[in-house]
Amino acid sequence: MDISGSRSMNLPLDQELIVQASKTFGDKKCNATTGAFVAGNMHGDPGTVGVYVELMGEGNSLSVQLSNTVKFFRQISGGFGTEVFNNGTHIMTCDGKYSFIKLLNGRKLSRESFGLGYKHVKGHNGHLAISQVGDHNLFTFDVSAKAKVWSSADNATTVELTGNITYYLSGPFAGSKKFGGGLGFTHRF
Repeated sequence: MDISGSRSMNLPLDQELIVQASKTFGDKKCNATTGAFVAGNMHGDPGTVGVYVELMGEGNSLSVQLSNTVKFFRQISGGFGTEVFNNGTHIMTCDGKYSFIKLLNGRKLSRESFGLGYKHVKGHNGHLAISQVGDHNLFTFDVSAKAKVWSSADNATTVELTGNITYYLSGPFAGSKKFGGGLGFTHRF
């Protein structure tokens, strides 16, 4: 079982906390991972709880996630991913995700995204994505990265730095940017 936690800070200094537990069955070539997570922040905004499952095999993946943001919305997301290049050290991926969101006031939204990712065998990665919130002409460009800064000799415990930027291409927030960064800790039992 893997248990991880992270604390991140977004501008304007919102601190977010995430704790996640997961269990993987199978081997590196073909496996299934199931897990649960809790997320919250230091400002008393609604927290989020969720569960997920991911199936992986031969460089391809399918995932489903159900989450509930207390007193705000429920969301179901489905995603796919595939490796387009893998030489054992560097991995390039292509992925897509669809989310259906139901606000507690009854309003419904959808979000589609498509992305390209890079992973290094030592635990570093980066991701570029473009997303659309359906029917609202709201497009975003998202960039995220993670760098493993420390790991134990057996690689069971790791510390990572993360960073992300969202740029709103259109819609009511057009031209605005959102930045974030974090410190993550993972221990595999």
